[in-house]
This record gives sequence, C-alpha cells and structure tokens, in this order.
Amino acid sequence: MIKKMAAAFRCRCSVDCQLSLLSGLNLYHALCDNVSVYSCGQEQLDEMLKGGLYSNEFTEIVGTIGSGKSQFCLAFVATLIANTNGRVLFIDTTGSFSVFRVAEILLAKHSTFEMKQVSALLARTLFVGTLRFQARLRGMQDMMRTAMKLRDLAKCYNLCVLAVNNGVEKENGDLQPSLGSCAQLLRSARSDCTASVRFSIDAQGLVLPCSGE
Repeated sequence: MIKKMAAAFRCRCSVDCQLSLLSGLNLYHALCDNVSVYSCGQEQLDEMLKGGLYSNEFTEIVGTIGSGKSQFCLAFVATLIANTNGRVLFIDTTGSFSVFRVAEILLAKHSTFEMKQVSALLARTLFVGTLRFQARLRGMQDMMRTAMKLRDLAKCYNLCVLAVNNGVEKENGDLQPSLGSCAQLLRSARSDCTASVRFSIDAQGLVLPCSGE
C-alpha cells in the first residue's frame, strides 16, 4: 500500500523525470532505519533514556562537580567499544579522561577479556586534549555556537554526540544546564526525562542497586 502511495506522488512533468515526493510516513521509516541506539551499559539507565543514547542526536549531561558525569562518560565509552564496532572521539576540556579508567571498567565488566583485547578496543578511541579547546570556549555565545555545531554534526553524519556541562544554580536554588534557557534551541523531538536512577561508582563504572533494594 505504501509503495502504491509513493508511486502516485511521482512527478509527471516528463517521462524522464525521476523526482518523487515522499509522504511523512516514508520519511519516518527512513529516519528510523538510519538511527542507532547505544546502550549505556545499565538496563535501568537505558529504560529511563528510552533505549539508551541515540545517533542523530545531541545529548547533554548536567550535574554538579563530583556527581558522576565523567564516570558516566567513561563507562559509556567502555560499553560502546566493547559491544559495537564504533569509534569514539573524546574531547576533554577538564582533564577528566583516563585511558586507565576505561581499561579498568572493561576488565571489570568483561572477566574474559585479556589486556591485549582491551588495548585493541582502546585503539578505537581518539582523545583530544584540553588546552586548545579551553582557550576557545569562552562565554555563552561560544558555548551555544559550539553546541549548535555539534548538533548539526550529529544530524549530518548520524553521530551520537554526548556533551557534559556543569549545572548553574537558579534564584530558587534549582539546578539548570550551563547553557540555561538557550539550550531550548537544541532540543530534539524526544520528550523530557523526568525519571531518576540511583547509582554508585566502583571498578565497573556506574553500578545500580538491584530492583529489590
């Protein structure tokens, strides 16, 4: 039925014209076919994020200092390179990246891994240091410009882009992203996440309590 509809929308300006119009349903299925969902490595987190982190999207993690943002990223990197053939570009502006920590998570979560296997996985992770980017990211305008470029790259190349930001305190004491209300411009079509998950940090990265606890 869908194929018949697509054929009906074909341009009739000439017999040689290959232009055809796609319905919204066709575009939706094409988008779904191209989007990948990457697990965070924890079932409860994946459930809260509706499957995990998506390609073709810009995702921002916000929290206070010491809240576990960097550990989440390192654990996600370990899960990604262990379970997929993907590659990781880690741009570090705070000095939080640790290849030894990623290796520790891999060895702790995959007891059958040997160091040789871990080294091969880590070779798919490209690390970019701090100084050059720290000099550039100054002020709200630069932050927004960078965030919008990352969002455009995610959509253009079907990338999963994960950004980490400290939170800023509002007048009422609530925490909001450093980008503040400007982050509304970067919103995707996915709904707001209002759920929460408790976790601790150990050698395996993020550890969630059992459902019965």
